Amino acid sequence: MNCLDMEDICVSKGSACKKGLRSRVLEAMGLKSDVIDGALRLSFSKHNTKEESDILIASLAKAAETLIRSR
Repeated sequence: MNCLDMEDICVSKGSACKKGLRSRVLEAMGLKSDVIDGALRLSFSKHNTKEESDILIASLAKAAETLIRSR
């Protein structure tokens, strides 16, 4: 989340209807706690462009690399 924020990409943690608490849906899927706690919520609209999606994908890849290196 912090990596994306540094790229001016706004995302959220947790469930939209629970104001940042764990998603009951992810819990019901039987996911492990660390996976649920690491989940991000992304929202798109008809106004988002392909370029914005490409930037998001590149930023997610960059964030993943950063997190993998920090282990």
